[in-house]
Amino acid sequence: MKKLLSIYLIFILSSVAYASFDEVIYNRIKMFKFSGASIKELRSAILVKDTEKAIEELAFHIIWSEKMKEAFPLGSHASTTNGSDASADIWRNFKKFEQFVNEYTRSARNLNDALKKENIDLIVNGFQDLATACKDCHKSFRN
Repeated sequence: MKKLLSIYLIFILSSVAYASFDEVIYNRIKMFKFSGASIKELRSAILVKDTEKAIEELAFHIIWSEKMKEAFPLGSHASTTNGSDASADIWRNFKKFEQFVNEYTRSARNLNDALKKENIDLIVNGFQDLATACKDCHKSFRN
Protein backbone atom coordinates (compact mmCIF):
# COMPACT_ATOMS: atom_id res chain seq x y z
CA MET A 1 0.00 0.00 0.00
CA LYS A 2 2.77 2.44 0.92
CA LYS A 3 4.65 1.74 -2.30
CA LEU A 4 1.50 2.41 -4.29
CA LEU A 5 0.92 5.67 -2.43
CA SER A 6 4.54 6.71 -2.94
CA ILE A 7 4.21 6.07 -6.67
CA TYR A 8 0.95 8.04 -6.67
CA LEU A 9 2.66 10.88 -4.80
CA ILE A 10 5.50 11.03 -7.30
CA PHE A 11 3.03 10.90 -10.19
CA ILE A 12 0.89 13.70 -8.75
CA LEU A 13 3.81 15.98 -8.05
CA SER A 14 5.61 15.28 -11.30
CA SER A 15 2.47 16.29 -13.21
CA VAL A 16 2.08 19.63 -11.41
CA ALA A 17 3.23 21.52 -14.49
CA TYR A 18 0.37 20.02 -16.49
CA ALA A 19 -2.38 20.28 -13.87
CA SER A 20 -4.80 23.07 -13.19
CA PHE A 21 -4.41 24.95 -9.92
CA ASP A 22 -7.58 23.26 -8.66
CA GLU A 23 -6.00 19.83 -9.27
CA VAL A 24 -2.76 20.90 -7.63
CA ILE A 25 -4.61 22.20 -4.58
CA TYR A 26 -6.85 19.11 -4.38
CA ASN A 27 -3.83 16.79 -4.54
CA ARG A 28 -1.93 18.88 -2.00
CA ILE A 29 -4.85 18.75 0.45
CA LYS A 30 -5.08 15.00 -0.08
CA MET A 31 -1.37 14.54 0.65
CA PHE A 32 -1.56 16.61 3.84
CA LYS A 33 -4.54 14.59 5.07
CA PHE A 34 -2.65 11.39 4.36
CA SER A 35 0.41 12.82 6.09
CA GLY A 36 -1.59 13.56 9.24
CA ALA A 37 -2.98 10.02 9.33
CA SER A 38 0.47 8.62 8.65
CA ILE A 39 2.01 10.57 11.56
CA LYS A 40 -0.54 8.90 13.85
CA GLU A 41 0.33 5.46 12.43
CA LEU A 42 4.03 6.23 12.83
CA ARG A 43 3.50 7.25 16.46
CA SER A 44 1.56 4.05 17.15
CA ALA A 45 4.24 1.90 15.55
CA ILE A 46 6.92 3.60 17.65
CA LEU A 47 4.91 3.13 20.84
CA VAL A 48 4.66 -0.63 20.27
CA LYS A 49 8.28 -0.77 19.04
CA ASP A 50 7.31 -2.02 15.59
CA THR A 51 10.40 -0.67 13.86
CA GLU A 52 9.57 -2.23 10.50
CA LYS A 53 6.14 -0.58 10.35
CA ALA A 54 7.59 2.72 11.57
CA ILE A 55 10.22 2.70 8.82
CA GLU A 56 7.50 1.90 6.27
CA GLU A 57 5.35 4.82 7.48
CA LEU A 58 8.32 7.13 7.56
CA ALA A 59 9.19 6.36 3.94
CA PHE A 60 6.13 8.37 2.92
CA HIS A 61 7.31 11.39 4.95
CA ILE A 62 10.77 11.31 3.44
CA ILE A 63 9.37 11.27 -0.10
CA TRP A 64 6.66 13.84 0.69
CA SER A 65 9.15 16.18 2.35
CA GLU A 66 11.41 16.03 -0.69
CA LYS A 67 8.55 16.80 -3.08
CA MET A 68 6.45 19.14 -0.94
CA LYS A 69 7.78 22.41 -2.37
CA GLU A 70 6.59 21.32 -5.82
CA ALA A 71 3.02 21.16 -4.46
CA PHE A 72 3.02 24.94 -3.93
CA PRO A 73 3.40 26.53 -7.36
CA LEU A 74 2.81 30.25 -7.54
CA GLY A 75 -0.92 30.88 -7.90
CA SER A 76 -2.08 27.85 -5.91
CA HIS A 77 -2.91 29.86 -2.80
CA ALA A 78 -6.02 29.50 -0.70
CA SER A 79 -9.28 31.08 -1.73
CA THR A 80 -12.85 30.94 -0.49
CA THR A 81 -13.66 28.28 -3.09
CA ASN A 82 -10.75 25.84 -3.18
CA GLY A 83 -10.60 24.47 0.39
CA SER A 84 -6.90 25.17 0.81
CA ASP A 85 -5.50 26.20 4.19
CA ALA A 86 -2.25 27.44 2.64
CA SER A 87 -1.42 30.95 3.79
CA ALA A 88 -0.39 33.49 1.16
CA ASP A 89 2.69 33.99 3.37
CA ILE A 90 4.13 30.84 1.77
CA TRP A 91 4.59 32.67 -1.51
CA ARG A 92 5.50 35.99 0.12
CA ASN A 93 8.32 34.33 2.03
CA PHE A 94 9.10 31.15 0.12
CA LYS A 95 12.64 30.99 1.53
CA LYS A 96 11.28 30.68 5.06
CA PHE A 97 8.78 28.06 3.85
CA GLU A 98 11.66 26.15 2.26
CA GLN A 99 13.53 26.25 5.59
CA PHE A 100 10.56 24.63 7.33
CA VAL A 101 10.29 21.98 4.61
CA ASN A 102 14.03 21.31 4.83
CA GLU A 103 13.65 20.84 8.58
CA TYR A 104 10.86 18.34 7.95
CA THR A 105 13.14 16.45 5.54
CA ARG A 106 16.07 16.52 7.97
CA SER A 107 13.97 15.33 10.89
CA ALA A 108 12.41 12.52 8.83
CA ARG A 109 15.84 11.29 7.72
CA ASN A 110 17.21 11.50 11.26
CA LEU A 111 14.27 9.52 12.60
CA ASN A 112 14.83 6.93 9.88
CA ASP A 113 18.46 6.56 10.99
CA ALA A 114 17.37 6.24 14.62
CA LEU A 115 14.83 3.55 13.72
CA LYS A 116 17.46 1.58 11.82
CA LYS A 117 19.75 1.77 14.86
CA GLU A 118 16.80 0.81 17.09
CA ASN A 119 17.92 3.39 19.64
CA ILE A 120 14.79 4.23 21.63
CA ASP A 121 16.08 7.59 22.93
CA LEU A 122 17.00 8.73 19.42
CA ILE A 123 13.66 7.43 18.11
CA VAL A 124 11.63 9.34 20.69
CA ASN A 125 13.63 12.53 20.13
CA GLY A 126 13.47 12.02 16.37
CA PHE A 127 9.70 11.64 16.39
CA GLN A 128 9.35 14.76 18.54
CA ASP A 129 11.55 16.67 16.07
CA LEU A 130 9.42 15.47 13.16
CA ALA A 131 6.16 16.44 14.87
CA THR A 132 7.63 19.83 15.84
CA ALA A 133 8.74 20.47 12.25
CA CYS A 134 5.16 19.92 11.09
CA LYS A 135 3.60 22.03 13.85
CA ASP A 136 6.03 24.92 13.41
CA CYS A 137 5.38 25.13 9.68
CA HIS A 138 1.62 24.92 10.17
CA LYS A 139 1.79 27.65 12.80
CA SER A 140 3.53 29.96 10.34
CA PHE A 141 1.93 29.02 7.04
CA ARG A 142 -1.51 27.55 7.60
CA ASN A 143 -4.72 29.60 7.70
